[in-house]
Amino acid sequence: MRIDLKKYLFFGSEQQKEIFFKEAQALGVVEFVDHSGHKFDIVPEPVRMMNKALKAIRKMPPRRQSTFENVKEAINIATEINSRDEQIELLHEELHHVEQEISRVTVFGSFSIKDLDFVQKEGKRSIQFFFAKNEKKVPEDSELVYIGKDHDLHYFVSISKEKRSYDYMVEMIVEHSVDELIHRRKNINTEIHQHENRIKELVAFKTLIKQAVIHEFNAHYLKVNANFVEHHWQETFFSVEGWISVDHIKDVEKLLENFSIYMTEIKVDEDEVMPTHLENTGTGRIGEDLVYVYDTPANTDKDPSTWVIWAFAFFFAFIVGDGGYGFVFLILFFLMRWKVKEPSPLLRRFNSLIGILAVSCIIWGLAVSSFFGIGIDLKNPIKRYSPLTKLVEVKLNYHMKKNDETFQDYTKQMPHLKNFKMPYELLTQAKVDKDNKTVYVIYEDFVNNIMLELALFIGVIHLITSMLRDLRRTWSGAGWILFLLGAYLYFPEILKASSVIHYGFGISRLFAKVIGPYILYFGIISAIALAIIQERKLSGIKELMRLIEVFADVLSYLRLYALALAGSIVANTFNGFGMDMNIVLGVFVILAGHTLNLSLSIMGGVIHGLRLNFIEWYHYSFEGGGKRHRPLALLKLFK
Repeated sequence: MRIDLKKYLFFGSEQQKEIFFKEAQALGVVEFVDHSGHKFDIVPEPVRMMNKALKAIRKMPPRRQSTFENVKEAINIATEINSRDEQIELLHEELHHVEQEISRVTVFGSFSIKDLDFVQKEGKRSIQFFFAKNEKKVPEDSELVYIGKDHDLHYFVSISKEKRSYDYMVEMIVEHSVDELIHRRKNINTEIHQHENRIKELVAFKTLIKQAVIHEFNAHYLKVNANFVEHHWQETFFSVEGWISVDHIKDVEKLLENFSIYMTEIKVDEDEVMPTHLENTGTGRIGEDLVYVYDTPANTDKDPSTWVIWAFAFFFAFIVGDGGYGFVFLILFFLMRWKVKEPSPLLRRFNSLIGILAVSCIIWGLAVSSFFGIGIDLKNPIKRYSPLTKLVEVKLNYHMKKNDETFQDYTKQMPHLKNFKMPYELLTQAKVDKDNKTVYVIYEDFVNNIMLELALFIGVIHLITSMLRDLRRTWSGAGWILFLLGAYLYFPEILKASSVIHYGFGISRLFAKVIGPYILYFGIISAIALAIIQERKLSGIKELMRLIEVFADVLSYLRLYALALAGSIVANTFNGFGMDMNIVLGVFVILAGHTLNLSLSIMGGVIHGLRLNFIEWYHYSFEGGGKRHRPLALLKLFK
């Protein structure tokens, strides 16, 4: 629900400014207006530092939280965590270097650098280390000792009176022996464990650090909003503007009873954008999150949150088109509830959204008898009594009673169908064997036709609801509603096809053929006339151009059928591939195929499910371009 806002001017004593802003922050209903032009969105340095510490301890195992409540001490704890985490990172880099050195000098065996230095000093000899790629090219020299081969390289030690260099050989600088490097590796691992153990102990202060972050943010926002004021009479008085929702004006007036501060409603500037205040609970709040994904409603828009959430859930289920995938989502829903012990409000709503989508997919799967693309036989009770099968029977019964061209075509192809009078019996007998599978011809044809029309029917209803919501603001919507109704009545006659309005709602084809064009053309004329009346100028004639937009928007809903069909084909294809293979490879192919198909279905369901709301539906009842109402309020830590 959208709540109207009003703009107020606050004026009072400078001495009470600080306490006033603190009380206003505690109340949390006033968005103070910034006319300074400065940028105040810089994250405070203590917050950056503590967030870095929280990131460091996120990978550590959970620990019972300390009851220590000195928020100021959290900065010192966070500083220690960051310092130790940086030390661990440096030690890991050094450990990597040591591991490389060990691998490089292991071939020379165990020796002491001090002993080598003693030999070189007392024996007046130079000891050098070399390696060569090709042993055959190594020159013969009595002072060159072959050590061994490692990683396709040949290693040598030179003991000579002076430093030497050899063709086809590369000198190695060895500063530490293997024993020294191994000892250093052990020390590094010990230091790493010490730092990690200390950080694990400091995990007990995770909640305290979070509280400190919230405290710093509250102090920061309080200071920022206090800087929005303008000073008067040598800074003895201050004034500031603020937006208040109409249902909280009395709360603010009650707050000011304890201050020498006064408030008065002021006029909104013409070029000023009034914030939009939405208040929703339950599923409406989840829908509000979805609304903000695309845009913020204008302050004149009706709140679309509830409409969006349920339409999105339906479109998502239609596109995914499989109840089995719905059970996968349901498992994910319960898994998140089990694993995430302290979800934030946003994460909790996101998980609820997964639950809604899961239930929607399961219900849709039962309605169309589709589970993991498994071919369910028409005689199976799950399919026999599904709503989709019942609708197919109604459609077939309509054609049988009419004995029209559609029914006659089928009886010509399969003459034995004339012996059956009941729709269901006829459906089960109109079958052919294809690729060792039984295909119910009439059933498959009718299902495709019904699903195709259902997508268009849903589109028409969805757009009409949008136009109805905006009739007060856009009168021409009434004309376009009539156009859509007339078009839906008349278009089946143009296509020479039966429609759900004929066999489902009992509207005769003759009536639809006669009345449909009149409603269609009257709707177009009404839309143009109402646009001219509302705009009070002939420019309303341009409303005629909207005819193409309305027609294109309805056709856009065909994506529901197309994506659902694509997902069904992919699932059936992988099932077929898997069944033709041995059990091990077949199970792998089926799982991989459904994982791919599920991923594509989720992407299609989310993108196109939201798109039909945000583009087609918003087109007729949503202005957008607003900004959210963000009152100064105390942030709280949700456990």
